[in-house]
Amino acid sequence: SMVCLAGRLRVRNTAQDVLECRRRADGSLLWQDARPPQPDGGIARFQTIAALDDGHAVAISGAFGSVQHWLIGDDGQVLSAQTLPLLGATQQELEITRASINAQGDTLLAGFDRTKHDGILLRLGRDGQERFRTAFEGVFITYGDITQDRLAFADDGGAIMYGSVITRYSASGEKLWELVPDRQIVDLVVDGGMIAYSMRSQDQFSFASIPGDWEVVALERVNGSELWRLPLGATFRQSAGIVSLAGRRLAVLQTESSHLRYREFDVITGTLQREQTDDCGGELCGCETVECRPRSARRGAVARPAPLLQAVGGRLRARLDTLQVGAGWGSSVLELANVDQAPFLVRADQEGVSGAWFAPWSNGQGLMLDWIEDARTLFVTWLTFAPDGGNDPDGLRWYTLQGTLTRLANPNPHAVLDINSNEGGHFGDGVTTARRVGSAHLRFESCDRVQFSYQFDPDENEGLSGLVTLSRLTPGAECIGGMAGDATTTVPNAIEGSWFDPASSGQGLMFSTIPAQDPAQSTVFSTWFTYDTEAAPDDPRQQHWFTLQGPLGSDGQSTLAILRTIGGALVDGPTNNTQRVGTATVTRLGCDHLRLNYAFDDSEAAGPFRRISDFRDLQRIGGCAQ
Repeated sequence: SMVCLAGRLRVRNTAQDVLECRRRADGSLLWQDARPPQPDGGIARFQTIAALDDGHAVAISGAFGSVQHWLIGDDGQVLSAQTLPLLGATQQELEITRASINAQGDTLLAGFDRTKHDGILLRLGRDGQERFRTAFEGVFITYGDITQDRLAFADDGGAIMYGSVITRYSASGEKLWELVPDRQIVDLVVDGGMIAYSMRSQDQFSFASIPGDWEVVALERVNGSELWRLPLGATFRQSAGIVSLAGRRLAVLQTESSHLRYREFDVITGTLQREQTDDCGGELCGCETVECRPRSARRGAVARPAPLLQAVGGRLRARLDTLQVGAGWGSSVLELANVDQAPFLVRADQEGVSGAWFAPWSNGQGLMLDWIEDARTLFVTWLTFAPDGGNDPDGLRWYTLQGTLTRLANPNPHAVLDINSNEGGHFGDGVTTARRVGSAHLRFESCDRVQFSYQFDPDENEGLSGLVTLSRLTPGAECIGGMAGDATTTVPNAIEGSWFDPASSGQGLMFSTIPAQDPAQSTVFSTWFTYDTEAAPDDPRQQHWFTLQGPLGSDGQSTLAILRTIGGALVDGPTNNTQRVGTATVTRLGCDHLRLNYAFDDSEAAGPFRRISDFRDLQRIGGCAQ
């Protein structure tokens, strides 16, 4: 019922350090502590406040030599107030540098003297009573500044300090063990008998805060021995955050430039249990450098780099920095996954999976699927770009994916396919042979969501591998095993499936009809995977592709725009560089025969296809649909 804040309020020339709680419904003030800033030596007052699971709040205000603690009720009433001395081993006054308050109201405090050489770790109960106090040294050591280390609660009543070192304390404040990691620790969570942390390489004196390789490491809580280690491979402008989930799971969220990667692991073994990619709603997800991250108002420190994760009501939420077009850098809050429910699965061997699929964060490329029932084959075209991309048609790439799915007694959501490449052909002419260049795995989590993982062979795209979560772009036929409302309207004269000219096997088109309530308003989407013109090949592979789109029509004939998209990169960020380059007319000659008439524009955008016009008679792979 409350929203609680801590910070400095400045009105005209007067500043105050403020702690306050307001009613969530209307913003009215319930409780406040306001006082002038500390005058002594310019040292800022330490303040923090946290809402608790039971609706109460705990507030902390610290100055040199003392700390004040309040427990505040949900109506703003002060339930307890304590003032404790903050003194070191030799009774010198200390300053709070770090604090952490858990959901039950317990507090951990770290304080240091003016020289930063001596410090204490203090644990308080929710009533402000001291649970333990232990002294330690806080000198500037070679592996970092321990005064900036953070605090975490151990579930046995102890504590953990982490950052430049990991130090484990018992419920009585005794140091149990200490570990010096080889890199800077960013996040740490405790799950029963396991401690997991993420870390990255960083120059401790670099204000740019540029990360290197990230890793997640799991330790045994009792003695600090390593259980498992997972490399994340994040690079420039990328970061990672972790959080513990119910059921002994560890959630890892990683920013990857234009999108997010979410994974869940078994905390005991490190086994991957779930993986997906998500759109962050911005052009860039996460930022690590001073150019895009504002400095913290307190002590000029660089703001926390890792995404902040929290499981709320069974949903995983993330707070991270994103770059919005026209708005610059800012903070976004996203809901990512239902962490209390396993993904819903549907069978892969059905017509309902057919259609166009794409990743919203990688607009401009995607997959077109066609389930061929009689052959029990899933055929896919993957329209994409070269790994380095570029705003030039020579960066266009396409692959075909194909596999036979065995009929099983139980529905199977998995499809394992070969990735094939056809190269060296000419537009609309000649036959090419496919060569296998990798493997792919599709896992259908619903009728409109599929996990697409791929592994190229070493001599193709340098053995690149990855996973992309795809959403449906065009609806398919009725989806078996889907949720209510997944079935689509049947459209007369709809064009579906994979089509080719036997005289130029190795290239072709795939169609999907997008139904409307009024069948006359339905539209057609098509992918045309082909080659450069014989007269003007622009790269050794000579691959080219287009998309076609337009109204279905009601007379057995559809007039579609021919579109070409460039500017993307293989499984990377979006491109909106799409231009119309011609017109195609599709005429239905039978359930398994089409005639494609095409005419490319007399325009610079059409390039070497300029003014080319002709027709092709196409046959449907698999014959007439049932």
